[in-house]
Amino acid sequence: MEREIFRTRVQELIEDTCTLMKNKIDIVISSGAINVEEAEDNYLLPKLVLKALLKDSENEVGLPFSNQEEHRKTIDNICAMI
Repeated sequence: MEREIFRTRVQELIEDTCTLMKNKIDIVISSGAINVEEAEDNYLLPKLVLKALLKDSENEVGLPFSNQEEHRKTIDNICAMI
């Protein structure tokens, strides 16, 4: 695969994931899992919500059914480099 095609595909996936995460903010607020009005005026709760959204996004992206162990090793290698 050409680098530019690869870059474009990754950027498309990131944009799609960000859109899904942004759409879930109101779901988080209305879920009752957090009380925004009583939260301190800092970035703690927003960061916690972001972590939860990222975790959820990991499940949304998932892995192909075949070679999951190999794919996990590739992901771990990439994470080690960034």
